[in-house]
Amino acid sequence: MASVQQYLSVLAGAQSGANADAQRAAAQMQIELKNGDPRNAINLCMQLIARGQPLEARHFGYGVLQHVVARRWSQFTHPERQELAKLVYDKLSECGAVPTSEPPEPFMIKSKAATLMAEVVRQEGAALWSSFMPEMAAGACSDSPVRAELSALVMRYVAEDVAVYNSDIIGGRMKELLYGLTSTLPQALQAMYRLLEVHFSAAMNAAAAGNTPVAKAHAAAVSAALSAAAVYGEWAPLAPLMRSGVLDACCQLLSSGADIAFRAQACEVLRHVAHRRRGDTVNAAIASGAAGIVAGGKNASTAPAALAAASADDAAREAAADAAAVVVGLEAMCRGLGVAAQRVLAGAPAEVGSEEGEYARRLTETVATVAANHVQVIGDEGLRAAFLEALLGLTKHPRLDVLAAAIPAWPGLLRAMGAELPGTFVRPDKAIGSGV
Repeated sequence: MASVQQYLSVLAGAQSGANADAQRAAAQMQIELKNGDPRNAINLCMQLIARGQPLEARHFGYGVLQHVVARRWSQFTHPERQELAKLVYDKLSECGAVPTSEPPEPFMIKSKAATLMAEVVRQEGAALWSSFMPEMAAGACSDSPVRAELSALVMRYVAEDVAVYNSDIIGGRMKELLYGLTSTLPQALQAMYRLLEVHFSAAMNAAAAGNTPVAKAHAAAVSAALSAAAVYGEWAPLAPLMRSGVLDACCQLLSSGADIAFRAQACEVLRHVAHRRRGDTVNAAIASGAAGIVAGGKNASTAPAALAAASADDAAREAAADAAAVVVGLEAMCRGLGVAAQRVLAGAPAEVGSEEGEYARRLTETVATVAANHVQVIGDEGLRAAFLEALLGLTKHPRLDVLAAAIPAWPGLLRAMGAELPGTFVRPDKAIGSGV
């Protein structure tokens, strides 16, 4: 096998588009590493990805390492897998421990280090994730923006295997990973909330002080946390998600007029949650919880029945409490989205294709989805009226793509209110003297 210096020489030559021979040699080297002895490949690539090596060499090394972990994991013994997991975690930690006096790692390297760590978790299973979660949570809660960003990236990439179909992990392995993610959900959500709380304020303070590099570092951490929250919003149980404060933080970002990048990502988190479950499911959980409590009181005449009733009471109370937490969270979403909608309506229409224009469209889609799926569980009549008024305002927006996102919610809302709507389009009668 070639030495590290030979690899560096070939990879440096391959960067030139005119050096076809070097490019072919680099491609052949990659194939040999992927198909050869995986232990030799790991030893060499760990040297290639070291800080200080050329960017192309680190990119090459991470690519080979991810292939070896994803495709050759079963060829390692259990002690070797444990050692490899530790090596990968150490590399991740190195990315987050770069001295402030040195240039920070580029996002490509941070992303690849986090992706490799997630791949190790994917292969080794829930036990490894549970053991790493305290370190990930501590990293996300850290004052270091780079360490917080890396932890949020790992949480996102691991959770994506549940939200997105992955043919490599199906059946029992998927259930095991889902169990591991669910069991660590409170830690992950609280860490995300803490990250948003600390680093959003730090980013604003640094920007106000004119310290652009520090502001960008904290903003990157906030962006990573919002991306992770969007993934968790696709599958995490709604009750702990609502209780965590993450959605409240997203609503605060929307209603505070934060930077467009933050508002767009926060809106994406709420959009995922809005599509999750219809409001009648929440109502049914509350109703079943109350019914269970009543039935439990009636069936407590004998000792065995009393024990069964007590167990049913606990389950019913827990279900009712979870459902109530979801309703409270949905009410907070309605408030935040309503304020954000009013800010959009109060401002000048954004240009087509601009970031503000796309944000207005996605916000309208989110408001319409909440109205169609969840508004019926809002008990506060004033809040419900204000929210529907905001949706009505968006329906009259001067931009066609914005109002088009609001229209689909209205047929269901009107039918729920008792209106009789035609099942198909009915052409209105011709106006007298209209000439048509």
